[in-house]
Amino acid sequence: MNWLKDNLGLFHNFKELKQLYHSVENNGGIYFVTGFSGLFSPHWDDSVRGLIVGITSHTQKGHIIRSAFNAISLRSLEIVECFEKDSHLKLKSLRVDGGMVQSDEFLQTQANILNAHVHKPSQFEMTVLGSAIVAGLSKEAGLWKDFNEIQKIIKIDKVFKPQWEPEYRDHVIQKWNLAVEKSKNWIPANPKF
Repeated sequence: MNWLKDNLGLFHNFKELKQLYHSVENNGGIYFVTGFSGLFSPHWDDSVRGLIVGITSHTQKGHIIRSAFNAISLRSLEIVECFEKDSHLKLKSLRVDGGMVQSDEFLQTQANILNAHVHKPSQFEMTVLGSAIVAGLSKEAGLWKDFNEIQKIIKIDKVFKPQWEPEYRDHVIQKWNLAVEKSKNWIPANPKF
């Protein structure tokens, strides 16, 4: 999002994202692969470069903003799918933090693409609290005896539930995968130019 703001000038401050998001109905067929320096897990391909595909004469800023929200969420989905495969567990909900959780539109996109509930905390920077919780769970500190006691500390502000039809979600994922394939091999192993 910083790249879209600072390098392309699509918006000037993050408060504009809500208006841009709602200026269009969907991503307009735009797919944005954010492989600025390759794609890491699960692709592990450093030949990938960033790619925005599907642009037409009708493309607006809002389409690109929505495609960026999709891209971040689709990369999250790829990581979640790796986790599910390795752990044999199914993601039912995700608790999030960080600057992007200030955007309800982004969190709804996450819920739609992950097909899971996304829990927005009442405070959006949870890293320090998470470190304190881990320390407090230690035998030495003994502040809490188990995770159930900690649940009282973490306040959830809002829960986002999936709203997309399964067919539409499948279509978005299929097009994303096609865009990722098109973004590969931009940097050859032995570049001459």
